[in-house]
Amino acid sequence: MSRSPLGLGSSPTAALDALQLDQDESRAFDYFLHRAAPCLAATQDGPFWTSLVPRVVRQHAAARNAVLAISHMFEHPPETSNPVGAATFITKAQSQALKWQSRSIKGFQISLSQSQDKEQTELALLSCVLLTTIEFQQNNVHNAVMLLKHGYDMASNIFMSSADSISSTVKDVLVPILARQTVLMATYGQFPPKCWFERFQSIAPTSISKLHSLVDARAALFACLFKGMEFVYAAGRAIISDSAPDLSPTGTLKIRQAAVMAELAQWDKAFILFNQSSSGEFTEQDKLATTSMTMYYNIAYIWVSTMFDATETTIQEKQTRRFQRVVDCAEVLLDAAHGSQQATPVPFSFEMGVIPPLFFTGMKCRHPLIRRKTVALLRRAPRQEALYAAETNARAVERLLEIEEDEELARSVAKGTWQGQWPRSQDMICHHAAISYELVGGKKLSPTLTYIRDYSLGEDGKPQFKRASVPLY
Repeated sequence: MSRSPLGLGSSPTAALDALQLDQDESRAFDYFLHRAAPCLAATQDGPFWTSLVPRVVRQHAAARNAVLAISHMFEHPPETSNPVGAATFITKAQSQALKWQSRSIKGFQISLSQSQDKEQTELALLSCVLLTTIEFQQNNVHNAVMLLKHGYDMASNIFMSSADSISSTVKDVLVPILARQTVLMATYGQFPPKCWFERFQSIAPTSISKLHSLVDARAALFACLFKGMEFVYAAGRAIISDSAPDLSPTGTLKIRQAAVMAELAQWDKAFILFNQSSSGEFTEQDKLATTSMTMYYNIAYIWVSTMFDATETTIQEKQTRRFQRVVDCAEVLLDAAHGSQQATPVPFSFEMGVIPPLFFTGMKCRHPLIRRKTVALLRRAPRQEALYAAETNARAVERLLEIEEDEELARSVAKGTWQGQWPRSQDMICHHAAISYELVGGKKLSPTLTYIRDYSLGEDGKPQFKRASVPLY
């Protein structure tokens, strides 16, 4: 495997010693190395944030400015006390971060126009990850998605080269990050061409049937997640279309569902065997990584397996144990984060962490205590993970509880006298609930909970339902 031109040799701190930095830059870099980078690394991205990035900043001014912006925004996140209204002014700290961001963009453009050798290819992919991170931190969904698409296009061109010409940095670090972000894009309804994800898998092949490392396990799981999301997206469109979908065992959707479930089962079996053979060698960080993967596996299982269940009652009877498992895993991960002298929630995480699984559980699970636990945990989560805002997601679950639960049930839960009864009427259940943003007065975007109620299939097989929405604030 070829050595990376960007270098994976010297220590991150030593890589910065020779840089001539002013006082603000020195402070921002110190904060990045000792605070932001370890948080951004999460459970498995240490090689990128705590090793590769600090070394690259010594060689490339554009990367250096990007890291300065990331660090400054991490320390001074955008004000979120008013989730609805946009900021009316830019603080001094935000202004400084935006200056570094602008310099970074210009620097990358100049550097990447000069040559197209192997190092420039790596720098191009790395620039996409760093600049996407800055857009994530500002919650600029459109810009972030466009940068990711640009990264996929560049990565696709790499596959025209022979495997020997592709560096270890691209194979082992940058491509896996971009592949995972493919799933992130899919959660926003922005499915990239399937060939992109397949090419990522071909350059960094993984076997679902036998796992050799935690990196293998996560890569294989995300491959399953992407296929599962493709199926869910297609099935959802078919269900609410004007024509009745073919849900017979030999229908296309049922066959696709069975195929995804088979791959998930295969991954689960391989993951159990891998854990049994390797658990004695796991560090505490490795254990957290396995907890995170267990959480996402259970979400994928619930989402795919219940897509065509006839009633919400069926879902609850089958999946309550799995919903509880998701919540338990999220709590372990948050306890670990808060146990490391973390007084307040981390302001930002590049990867999807606990927010999407907790939000999914809060929206889909009907167990009153589990749902309320998701709200409490969301308010302990990082303020933002990629494009997911914890407070907005927590508020959406609260609003759904208000809509779906009658006063008697809500009161008994609040008083601690709940005896285990479920919401009595299926008519109160909301389907396909999601957060959307509506323009208010032509000036600002307001988060709204949209949902479908009274969903059923008519005698002609066509869907019948009522759409509704409520503001979150």
